[in-house]
Amino acid sequence: MKVLSRTIPPAIRGIFFLSGSQNEDESVNNIQSITKLSKKVTYAPWKLSFAYGKSIQHSAIMTWKGKFENVGKAQKEFLDKCRTNN
Repeated sequence: MKVLSRTIPPAIRGIFFLSGSQNEDESVNNIQSITKLSKKVTYAPWKLSFAYGKSIQHSAIMTWKGKFENVGKAQKEFLDKCRTNN
């Protein structure tokens, strides 16, 4: 927060962290850290958020493999990942 507050002007509406080439475990850890940090900060001139869709969806997509019979398992995998990041 020190670095952000020293370098990001208050006129910026939000700061989004991107997953880039992170694997799912790195993504989960970073999302949890961002979420904890945003809850701790009582005031910031901008919102903190993240765009980690691809890294969160990876295991569900690999479970699904485009096959109808895998839809239920893939949905469960995705829901579990979403709960982990809550």
